[in-house]
Amino acid sequence: MKIDNFLRSRELKTVIATLVVVIVIFGIFKAGMIVGYHKAFVSYRWKGSDFADGGKGSWKGRFMHEVYDKDFIGAHGVFGKIVKIDPATLTIKNRLGEERVILIDTTTVIKRFQKQIQLNDLAIDDPITVIGDPDDVGQIKAKFITFMPRRGGDTRGR
Repeated sequence: MKIDNFLRSRELKTVIATLVVVIVIFGIFKAGMIVGYHKAFVSYRWKGSDFADGGKGSWKGRFMHEVYDKDFIGAHGVFGKIVKIDPATLTIKNRLGEERVILIDTTTVIKRFQKQIQLNDLAIDDPITVIGDPDDVGQIKAKFITFMPRRGGDTRGR
């Protein structure tokens, strides 16, 4: 009878609720660790690749208080000017002078404002924003590219 009373007791329900809360908190913490690891892994692979800084890498051996978010690349997107156009890739230089390779396929959407345009409508030095998924070597598999018109009234694509 004591076991039956214990199984119905308020104390058991409190212990079970506490364990569930602790498990959920640990799950959220683990998800944050996975995201952080992925971001660091992509940045590390990118910084050591032949595309970043001519293959020299740019980790500068700073103390922890000197490390800023700029040391991690934006894995899922980039903004910059086009420096090279190939049938399946774009190379973009961001404001820090780093070049990123953008992979383009048939599912990539390219727009200028609300109008969809084609890859051949883009030109060298056009400013664009890219959103996509990173691969293991720091390239972005583009899902969405937006052409950002220059100041002064660029009228291409109207």
